[in-house]
Amino acid sequence: MTALLYGVGVGPGDPELLTLKAARLIESADVIFCPRGAGRPGRALTAAARHLDGKRVVQLEMEMRGDRDGALVIAAQTLAAELAQGCGVYLTEGDPSLFSTFQLLVATLVRVAPRVRVEVVPGVSSVLAAAAAAGISLGLADQTLAILPASAPLGLIEDVLSGFDQTVLLKPSMGGDQLPALLRRLGRLEASTLVAEASAAEQEVLRGEAAADGTRPYFSTWLVPGGPPRGAPGRVHFIGAGPGSAAHLT
Repeated sequence: MTALLYGVGVGPGDPELLTLKAARLIESADVIFCPRGAGRPGRALTAAARHLDGKRVVQLEMEMRGDRDGALVIAAQTLAAELAQGCGVYLTEGDPSLFSTFQLLVATLVRVAPRVRVEVVPGVSSVLAAAAAAGISLGLADQTLAILPASAPLGLIEDVLSGFDQTVLLKPSMGGDQLPALLRRLGRLEASTLVAEASAAEQEVLRGEAAADGTRPYFSTWLVPGGPPRGAPGRVHFIGAGPGSAAHLT
């Protein structure tokens, strides 16, 4: 018998944003896995708490700041041993396919425990929860959308803001003070919206300059309208090519 692991997205924090499939799989699983919280239950575990009565829960150390590869190997080995030949669920915030450490764990499982079969169950992403809280459309018709971490190089962020109709910057606290300055310089700050703790009880929606004031929480999302930078219109040069001879081209 092959062990089966479901990577289940439990949404951005609101327990009511779990899908029906996520709830069913959690309640029927032999064992539940989740990342270990920093001194308190992690967000994924908290979001799924009402479905965990009587369940065996194994928290895995997924610390990324130390020996990441070593931590992932230990986590994968622990998961395989606890799962044995049963059916398990790994709880992950948001969606397992979008900036989730679950994908790093899966890559490690392939190496250290190839007998474990993995299936992914999508969840509500913080990107969508933030857009809903802000009352913003992320895209209509032929509009374009970009999603990138705020830790990306500022030059890349500027290029993306200029080329896409809507840009989502994840975890803007990682962008430092340079990020608000960039949005202000490009004329994007006033129309932007920052959503902190989307869908959670602590949710806060900040618009314009208010989004740039103070400390931005780690779990926040900045929604920024894009397009060509304001105040910098494009130029067209009409050039005379002469009467026909290449020798007369200036």
